[in-house]
Amino acid sequence: MIIVKKLITLVVAAEMLFGLAACGEPAAFSFATTLQNCTVEEAEYSFTAVAMYGSESCVLTVTCNGTEIVAGENEYTADLSVGENTIVLTARHDSESDSRTYTVTYVSPESERAELAIDTDLETTHVLNGKIQFSASATFNDEACSLVVTHNGTEVVASNGLYSAELKEGENTFILTARREEHVLQKEYSIKYGPVWINTNLTSHDTAQAEFKFMAIAGQEDTEYPLAVTVNGVSLLPLDDGLNYVYTMPSGGKYTVVLSVTVGRFTAEQSYTIRYTDESPYFEELTMQDGAQLRGSIFTFSVAARDGLGSKLDNSQLDFAVDLNAADGRDNFVSLTSSDLHMVWSDKERTSYRLNLTQGIFENCKGTPFLLRVTADSFGNSISETFEMTYVGAGPNGEIGEVVFSLEGFTIDCGYFLEPQYVTIYEDVPFAVTLCDILEENGWTYTYTGEPNSGFYLSSVIGLDLTGNRIAESLLELMESKGQHISTISKDYDGTPVRLGEFDYTAGSGWMYSVNGSFPNYGFADYYPQDGDVVRVQFTLCLGSDIGGGSALGGGSANFMDFADYADILTELAEIKANNYNGKGDAIYREVIEAISEWDVSPELIDGQLSMLREAYGGDV
Repeated sequence: MIIVKKLITLVVAAEMLFGLAACGEPAAFSFATTLQNCTVEEAEYSFTAVAMYGSESCVLTVTCNGTEIVAGENEYTADLSVGENTIVLTARHDSESDSRTYTVTYVSPESERAELAIDTDLETTHVLNGKIQFSASATFNDEACSLVVTHNGTEVVASNGLYSAELKEGENTFILTARREEHVLQKEYSIKYGPVWINTNLTSHDTAQAEFKFMAIAGQEDTEYPLAVTVNGVSLLPLDDGLNYVYTMPSGGKYTVVLSVTVGRFTAEQSYTIRYTDESPYFEELTMQDGAQLRGSIFTFSVAARDGLGSKLDNSQLDFAVDLNAADGRDNFVSLTSSDLHMVWSDKERTSYRLNLTQGIFENCKGTPFLLRVTADSFGNSISETFEMTYVGAGPNGEIGEVVFSLEGFTIDCGYFLEPQYVTIYEDVPFAVTLCDILEENGWTYTYTGEPNSGFYLSSVIGLDLTGNRIAESLLELMESKGQHISTISKDYDGTPVRLGEFDYTAGSGWMYSVNGSFPNYGFADYYPQDGDVVRVQFTLCLGSDIGGGSALGGGSANFMDFADYADILTELAEIKANNYNGKGDAIYREVIEAISEWDVSPELIDGQLSMLREAYGGDV
């Protein structure tokens, strides 16, 4: 490396330049300069330079890294940056020009150190259950640079700034390589790992017994070491034998038992969960009805069962049995298998099932009452519910009865798009098909995904009367208090067809449906209605939490309030309208419709309006 510390005077005489032109050579640019390609250790670099065109002097422009340097009697001083600097001499004569380029590298005393460093806690960090997690970084003159980490020859990639590796028994070699251009620093670390062990007969389990016992010992290789035991963070000491432990849970709940042993920098740890309650499980939801007369052969129902601590039971903790001859009074229950009981959908809140009453074990059940029993087991306790049902079958033309149907826009102050009314239903027809027929009969178009017979989702309805649409004031205030994003509080509507569907007003908007007051966790295509069902299709702004269906999507979202059950009053309204108001006019009917067309109607208001209806239209309804 050449270090130029002080520049010398001009080394090419001007007379030599003039002599070339005098000898008859063609005119050309010539440069005389003390500038060289070199490396210096001072930030200011001075040099001289002149240029000639033939025998005539010409204009010379000098730049350093693109910035022009002003001359003082052919002397120039460049302010260098650390590293390479480009100095260009450009001579001009009339329209012609020529240039020379030089590279001057400035190496400051600090940069000349070229120091690589590796910082890591690999040698001191703890090893848990054979897994080491450590930090490591590399710098070049205090600036971050490339670092490659290998464990036993395999590269380890950092995650969130930390490196992790599973140690093998015996020697483990870590190599950390820092690199910056031609500079390389490599460090090697060795960890000899002797596995630390814990032996115990403790398991995670649910129990109805307040006391639990277990054995546990710990050590490394052939040597035993003291074991630390905690229950919910509180130390538990062994019995006198030093081997067995006993704990009595003071109350129902979840208890976390942690066993740990540490030998040097190595720790083994095991964690177990004991859930204790002496409470029986319970059914939060069963959508079957005792005494039901089932005209449709496909019967879908939902079960939400919870243990004594409120957790949803696993489906394996449910048993379904049928007694196909309820009339004989004997216990002839037979457990249903997957060939007779089809699971439609399961989520964190409930599980839905389907029976086909013309197949398998139910093949000959038509006309004979049968018993369906659901049993839930947990913590050694069980609970059962039994429902008597009769499959009566469809009529000669496939009709299986009627449902009460309504289409509602309460959340956006649009009331009923379609008031409660009877709709005929047919055997083996999923409700998605019936819904499409209803929309078309009323002159509305719609968009959807899936197919009416499978995976149907109603995306939007087009052509509804949206006069006065606006997010209900009390609902808007509640949504804003919860920090929910609202894209608009109303839609532009001039009477021409406009869509209403998902993502309108909010990101959580769309169409949902309930059956007899419950929001299924399955779609329209999986719902096969039964005679007498009450079906409400409602527009939600908040993924169902604003209409009572917060848990329908399986996430357990809380409802904004305790919503009223509309099943009885909608059935009453449909019957009154079907009978032409029983000759008593529609004044009370209209009054009730208006009163219940709000998003946050209370159960008490529904009860009062139902009583008013029955009083006004009497037993003739």
